[in-house]
Amino acid sequence: VAIDFRTCAYPASLADIHYAVRWAKGEAPSWNGVPECIGLLGTSSGAHQAMLLGLRPGDPRYAVLPPPPGPQGAVVDGTVSYVIMLSPVMDPLGRYQYAKGRRTDVKPPADFNAELILSLHDQYWGSEEAMAEGAPARILRRGEKTALPPTLVIHHQYESPHPRPDVDSFVEEFRKAGGQVAVHVLPGTFPGPSRSSYWMNDDVRAPAANKVLRDMAGFAQQHCQQCRLREGS
Repeated sequence: VAIDFRTCAYPASLADIHYAVRWAKGEAPSWNGVPECIGLLGTSSGAHQAMLLGLRPGDPRYAVLPPPPGPQGAVVDGTVSYVIMLSPVMDPLGRYQYAKGRRTDVKPPADFNAELILSLHDQYWGSEEAMAEGAPARILRRGEKTALPPTLVIHHQYESPHPRPDVDSFVEEFRKAGGQVAVHVLPGTFPGPSRSSYWMNDDVRAPAANKVLRDMAGFAQQHCQQCRLREGS
């Protein structure tokens, strides 16, 4: 299921995604699916939002939309059984500071479009306080009680739009909290010298794209099988 969601100010997009998860759970039996086995996959900012909802399925701000129509008597929530993140934005505030050149641990390259990143962050978040509040690694570091869905992270060795320390920090905090996270690092950089250097290539037969597709499918199948066993399906 591909989700359309609002890209206006936070947390409207999370409310839309939460609604979509509940809708998919209600419809899953008609697809011969298991409602409890619904997962989320996202890229870049979409990956960040997938994880944010994965951590906070019960957040009343995200669950604000009324229940979608579904089978009579069905009670569904926004909990997901796994999350797959591709080239994720793991710390909105960290990336904002990165674009402003404030960080000492990592600096953007000379051709980095900082103006665009800053404009998008200002439009969506509105303030640095909101960026910090919605940063997954910071949420875990603050000791917030969260869900910890099994997670797969796929990213390149170097991605100029996505500071590597932010991804590493999230992985460390997620594992420290007791979560299971697998990390697949692709060789090369993004953006690279050609489209073929990126996993999301038009030709899914390209080696990098094919490997990513197999990794994602294998991860989803593994956790769906475990979910079916737990649910006795």
